[in-house]
Amino acid sequence: MENLLIKFIKSKPKIIKKGSFLLGEITIDDFYEAFHAPLTWWKKEDYESQWCTGIERLKNYDKSCLVTKFCNPDGLGLIDWWLLYKDSGMIYIRNQIIFPEFYEEVIGKNKFTPQNCYDFIQPKGPRELEDGRKLSEWVIPYE
Repeated sequence: MENLLIKFIKSKPKIIKKGSFLLGEITIDDFYEAFHAPLTWWKKEDYESQWCTGIERLKNYDKSCLVTKFCNPDGLGLIDWWLLYKDSGMIYIRNQIIFPEFYEEVIGKNKFTPQNCYDFIQPKGPRELEDGRKLSEWVIPYE
């Protein structure tokens, strides 16, 4: 998919506060954002495999995700992921962070893995929040 790309842009991990992180980047059309993926709980290959599977899933499913950060301190995780919703030949993309205090509400007591992360994607829902603010959303054609 030309207008959606996710990859690591550095091959050597960086140590930040005793943790090992790898610099990556997601590109959606002309928008791009860098991220630091922690390597404590998932390996580089876990992220890369999840990204390939996440994009490939759109052939058969109407929702998927690309996980850019998974931390699991004390059993309560922090997840930074990009949710992908396919509808009428378009892909709607939203970034979401699940903070530790909401981890159990969204994930429950389940283990969050590169294989089952898709089970926790909520329905797309409206773009406008209750207070009238709009969620950031990117829309690209599904190719």
